[in-house]
Amino acid sequence: MTINRVATTAINQSSSQVARETRVSRKLVKERSRLKRATVRNPNARIIVNRGDLPVIKLGIRMPGRRPDSILKAGQHRYQRAFIQRLKNGRWHVMQRVAGKNRYPH
Repeated sequence: MTINRVATTAINQSSSQVARETRVSRKLVKERSRLKRATVRNPNARIIVNRGDLPVIKLGIRMPGRRPDSILKAGQHRYQRAFIQRLKNGRWHVMQRVAGKNRYPH
C-alpha cells in the first residue's frame, strides 16, 4: 500500500535528520523505530519509536590508553573516570566512578 511506502520514507527522513542533529550514526537511530504496516482491514500505518536513553556502549568505545583515570571516548562524547564492565545478565555497559564512593557503582 502507498501508506506503508510514505511511512517508510518518513522513518528514513526523520532518522537521517535526528542522526545529523545528535551526531549519532543513522543506523543506531533507525533501528529504534518500527513500522506497524497498514492492511486492507486497517488502513493506518503506525510508526513506533523507542525514545528511551541510548546506552553509551552502543556509540562505539575507544579507550586511548588504559591508565587509571583515563578518558573513555564514545562517539563525539568523552567520559572521565569511565570503564567498561560486564553485568550479571551478560551485557556490557559503561560505568563511571564517582568521587568519594566505592570503586564500583551500585
